[in-house]
Amino acid sequence: LGMILAQSGKVFFSDTNWYRVLYWADISSLLSGAEPDAVLGNTTAKMATPGVTQTLLTLPAYLAFDSVQLKLFVGEFDWGSRLLVFDGATK
Repeated sequence: LGMILAQSGKVFFSDTNWYRVLYWADISSLLSGAEPDAVLGNTTAKMATPGVTQTLLTLPAYLAFDSVQLKLFVGEFDWGSRLLVFDGATK
């Protein structure tokens, strides 16, 4: 599992076993128990379908965030073995 707390307060959490990255616009939403503002790698927060496509993830584990360019880098391990870049990082 990887987690990023950006200086702006954005939170990214790699949920490896559910093949997704969860995003909250600010940490207070996460701490209050709110649903994520976005789910990367699956269409809903309740879906757990792996894949090697532009919209599906397989075992996302490693995260890096470029706060200047607003890009989220997601690294997969095992048979996915990809590095994906999400532009705008859900703004």
